[in-house]
Amino acid sequence: MDENGVTMQVLSLAPPGVQMQPDAAIAVADAQRANDALAAVVAAHPTRFGGLAALPLQDPAAAVREAGRAMRELGMAGFLVNGHTCGPYLDEQAVGFLRNANLPNSQIRKIAHRNAERILRL
Repeated sequence: MDENGVTMQVLSLAPPGVQMQPDAAIAVADAQRANDALAAVVAAHPTRFGGLAALPLQDPAAAVREAGRAMRELGMAGFLVNGHTCGPYLDEQAVGFLRNANLPNSQIRKIAHRNAERILRL
């Protein structure tokens, strides 16, 4: 990073993240495990790394809980959704659960998925 003049990077789970897991319970556990591991890296190097949490959108209530946990307890800057969740893209899903979630960072206004032409405003 230093060699290339990069002072900080934001890290996240690489695509496809947990979005391709058809079993919601496994997706929830995988997201929690990934977020805990990412938080440990960020905590070890807080001036160099920030983190975006993985969310198990297969279970909307669990996704809201994990977003809150990741941001409140783990110090994540927000979350990242990798493309689609087992087929449907985010803009094809009912996303009111994210809009209405009591998340700690009021700056979260947009979710854009990779390779998408559109941005969904929350």
